[in-house]
Amino acid sequence: MNKTYNVDAFGLPDWAVSQIAGLGTRQMPLNYSGHAMREAINDRYGILPATAFPKVFKWADNWSIVEVETASTTHRPRILTKFVVRRAVDANRSLVLVIARDGVDWNVKTLWTNLNNDQHATLDKSKFEKP
Repeated sequence: MNKTYNVDAFGLPDWAVSQIAGLGTRQMPLNYSGHAMREAINDRYGILPATAFPKVFKWADNWSIVEVETASTTHRPRILTKFVVRRAVDANRSLVLVIARDGVDWNVKTLWTNLNNDQHATLDKSKFEKP
């Protein structure tokens, strides 16, 4: 059973945050889907410089966790399957990455920019679990 948690809805499970933060300075290579690459050039807030898109994910690079998706099996009750992170890329915009597990690899499924002052007025809390 999959569960999705959002930091602004009800918060995130401590164990999931620990798993991501546990990456520390370890570099996790990222593959960008075709959809993510199209979104990068069609974003409503304009194209970001190529340097904004990391080739590897490092938790130590000032990312904030926005959302996590988890799965459970009989033998593994806490499997992190997807996470959404955000960091400022300039004075006005933040890059948001949706990173999903594909076997042993992590792929950027999609991405977008948000304004740094976005208050998330459209967040539908009914879509998220409480930790």
